Amino acid sequence: MSNIVSKIYRFNGKVFRGRRFIRFLEVCKPRPDDKIIDIGGTTIFWKNAKLVGRKIDIINIRVKESTVVNINGCEISEIEGDARALPFTDGDYDVVFSNSVIEHVGDWQDQQAFAHEALRLGKILWIQTPAKEFFIEPHFLTCFIHWFPKQIQKKLVRNFSLWGIINRPTQKDVDGIVDEIRLLTHKEMKILFPGCKIYKERFLGFFVKSYTAYRNR
Repeated sequence: MSNIVSKIYRFNGKVFRGRRFIRFLEVCKPRPDDKIIDIGGTTIFWKNAKLVGRKIDIINIRVKESTVVNINGCEISEIEGDARALPFTDGDYDVVFSNSVIEHVGDWQDQQAFAHEALRLGKILWIQTPAKEFFIEPHFLTCFIHWFPKQIQKKLVRNFSLWGIINRPTQKDVDGIVDEIRLLTHKEMKILFPGCKIYKERFLGFFVKSYTAYRNR
């Protein structure tokens, strides 16, 4: 991703993630003694968020080196793991948190596996993902392109998306990222997370930008 696109993406993410995190705090009310698992997150996110638990485990499919840091009494660990099959027992965590990750794990079967793991690991759940119904595709920063079949997306992304025009990726790179992303609908989120409420994050007060499946204590 080029410098310009990266800056746009980061700015967009920073604004909405800040508001979203405030919503998370209000709805889920995490406690200072909670044990939290963040599937697909980063250490810097929790540093900027001023932390909310006694222990936070951050899981990613690839971790260069497992690290543990202690910030103001909160232990933050980066752990390598597959979100579709995590090596923890049921109820190991108080809070299960994930921001814009489930759309990257693979096909519908992979997303079902992700949801199953999230549901079994903790009492409190907060799983956010971009809405397929939103007219802007957040990864390519282009309108409507994600509503086409993947084979057509692969032909369009390189030359007709903002990401493709600025970054000029190879067709192989385009094919890889298009295959990786599977955005979810409201109906699919309800299927994946039974018993959870679905919060609709809106853009300009009307357009649904993302969905968050959540359950509180």
